[in-house]
Amino acid sequence: MDRKDIDKSLKWDTEKIYKTDEDFYKEVEEVKNLIEKTKAYKGKILQSADSLYDFLKTNEKLERKFSKLGVYASLKSDEDTRVAKYQEMSKIADNLFANLAQELSFITPEILSEDYNKVQTYIEEKEELKIYAHYFEDLFRNKDHTLGENEEKIIASFAKLSQNPQNTYMIFSNADLKFPKVKKGDEEIQITDANFTNLELDSNREFRKEVYEKYYTVYKQFENTAASLLDGEITANNTIAKLKKFDSAREMSLFANNLDEKVYDNLVEVIHDNIEIHRDYTSLRKKVLGLDDLGFHDIYLPLVEDYNKTYTFEEAKELILKALAPLGEDYIKKAREGFDDRWFDVMENEGKRSGGYSSGSYDTEPYILLNYNDSLDSLFTTAHELGHSMHSYYTRKTQPYIYGNYSIFLAEIASTTNELLLLNYMIDHAKDEKEKAIVRRSIGPVWDGNEVWLLTAGGALFAAFAPAYATTFSGFYLAIMLVLFGLIVRAVSLEYRAHDPKWKKLWDALFFIGSLLPALLFGVAIGNVYAGIPMDANGDYNGIPLLGLITPFTLLCGLLGLSFFLMQGATWLAMKAPKPSAFQTRLAGLRRPLALVSLVLFAAVTAYALVGIQPTMDPALEIIRWLVFILVAADWSNRHF
Repeated sequence: MDRKDIDKSLKWDTEKIYKTDEDFYKEVEEVKNLIEKTKAYKGKILQSADSLYDFLKTNEKLERKFSKLGVYASLKSDEDTRVAKYQEMSKIADNLFANLAQELSFITPEILSEDYNKVQTYIEEKEELKIYAHYFEDLFRNKDHTLGENEEKIIASFAKLSQNPQNTYMIFSNADLKFPKVKKGDEEIQITDANFTNLELDSNREFRKEVYEKYYTVYKQFENTAASLLDGEITANNTIAKLKKFDSAREMSLFANNLDEKVYDNLVEVIHDNIEIHRDYTSLRKKVLGLDDLGFHDIYLPLVEDYNKTYTFEEAKELILKALAPLGEDYIKKAREGFDDRWFDVMENEGKRSGGYSSGSYDTEPYILLNYNDSLDSLFTTAHELGHSMHSYYTRKTQPYIYGNYSIFLAEIASTTNELLLLNYMIDHAKDEKEKAIVRRSIGPVWDGNEVWLLTAGGALFAAFAPAYATTFSGFYLAIMLVLFGLIVRAVSLEYRAHDPKWKKLWDALFFIGSLLPALLFGVAIGNVYAGIPMDANGDYNGIPLLGLITPFTLLCGLLGLSFFLMQGATWLAMKAPKPSAFQTRLAGLRRPLALVSLVLFAAVTAYALVGIQPTMDPALEIIRWLVFILVAADWSNRHF
């Protein structure tokens, strides 16, 4: 796709930095003038507190203007690495940086040549300098690794040269490398950096292998070139580290983040100690996919059969904003503004830099480059890069310029947090199978006991009250059989659903019926016991089988029992559901309305019983009513006091 064919709303708004390219070149001249103004402080930086403060403000103005230049040149260059004008603009920014580094190489040696106590005195003397206290504390950490002015100037002069391997590789990989086409059915597909992962999701293993081999064959052709560029990068870093009196480039890099090498080693050690998790996953992936060997072309393939879910960028935006809601209203409001104000450069186009990143400076928007292709991977990349940009936004919003950046060591925390929130949200809102699985798991440990309790109750009734057993099981035969069938169907549906997913809708329906019947009929049974059961002189039931047991009163008792079971079920599942989760919140919210329904039904049953049924109770049973009342009152008091 050509960039001019992409909708404006899907391209980042660089006009917020400079209205036109001409404004960029005007800023270049301003930066050059500021370099000269900053140079005028040579030998005078620490002359007085006022001189120090004036220098810091002048240097800050210079850095902020140059940072805007660098961001603009970088963004325009990455839009299409084939456009000569923007590559030239990027070179201008690089050359300007090299010149700036050389001309101002005196600053750090000059400051560090003085005693730290002198700087502290100036900070205490001038109120405006107090904010720089930590800045100077961190700067003086570098004293043992800072050379003299001439040496620092020489190192600075090689800055552009040391960056050359990385810059060359970016141009090489994004503008010069051309990948072949691959045939899928009657369609020929052009392989690109942006669509490579999507193509590796294809269910056809031979197709995935072909894509993989054609893609990396192109890189293979230039392996010596890539190796030379990498060697140049390593050599540059090691040389600078040695000159700066570090034992290694690693130590130099970690020192910049104020990190001990032991912290880094510990992180690596933890990964090594837990590498078996990855091996287990790889073995499981091979088993699930039914492969004898697992190739690199198999690592992207979803383990879910027939997975083809896609997300438009608009869908991704709304999904991400919902997922990030735990971060607060202000966060969501600003993130939405980021989408609407065109922080994002969304679509792939010819010559565009591959991958994704978050960029920007203290005085620009936190821009985001994507190569969005509607995949799950693109969805998570968007959330990831938004995490970086929001981290940058809040850092720059709440901190002065000198503290307006964050350590690279901390950078991935915000982005990874966004990904995890998105993952959690998507799992929580997989309403169908996810929630059903939670329900099934919640009753699994106690189900075996539920299967036999009715039989146990029947046996106990027979042993203790044989006449009651005879009346109940003869008169209530059809009702008891319905309860038994319900429990049997419920148990069978749980077992068969796991082994016969094609019929899962039927098993879910049977589980519902099997749960509904006992809950309703138990209430009907209690209602009949209260209202009285028609019996002859021998104690045998002489009413109409089953239908004779269903009256307005007993049916109302059945609904009361059902409401009690529903309230208990919602409470049980709220306890067992993942916390926090949308499912748990929804279940917890059901408890109060179900309790109110139960209360209304209880009031209706009580009024109906006292006014309509008017039962005659044996005076000897009066004590039981008072005992039940005391137990209920004691329980209520214990819960509330």
